[in-house]
Amino acid sequence: MKKIFLLVSIFYFSFSCAKEKSINEDPNIIINEMYSEIMISRTKFFDRSGQINIRLKEINSSLLEEKDLAKKVDFLIEKDVLKTKLKDAENDAENDISKIRYIKGLQIIRILYGKVLGLDHHFASVRTFSEISKISNPNQYPEFEKVQELVKNKRDKKVSFDLTNVLGSNPLVSVLILLQECWFLI
Repeated sequence: MKKIFLLVSIFYFSFSCAKEKSINEDPNIIINEMYSEIMISRTKFFDRSGQINIRLKEINSSLLEEKDLAKKVDFLIEKDVLKTKLKDAENDAENDISKIRYIKGLQIIRILYGKVLGLDHHFASVRTFSEISKISNPNQYPEFEKVQELVKNKRDKKVSFDLTNVLGSNPLVSVLILLQECWFLI
């Protein structure tokens, strides 16, 4: 039993040292840490309750063998105290496991909140970039479209093919086409 406790404590300290080196941003790592801490807590409880149960068995056998009434009363009182200690150990183990789950749950919520906040910033920047693209696109302005229509009307009809309809939606190409057409008009 002590060897198991020693192995579990070695794993616990290795996990805690790894946790101190870097801030965990993966909820799966925190869940694994939670499982290892719960295992350590249960191991402590089983060690403590095992010692109490051994002593209870000794007291029960002593009660059957003892003839003196005063000693039997002492054994019964000690047995009652040990049962109380066993119940307290169970309650402590349950509270410790609940505390571990609560703390690890808060850590997971913190990580997930940070990720959601990061996504919110990302989508806000995407919306801002989209608005900047709309503002910088000359095809969005009615004045630019009017100038384009004027240039189209004055354009020389000798051009054999027209790419303005195909490439006109691209802001850079539409500006270049407009400048080219204005150049030829001059």
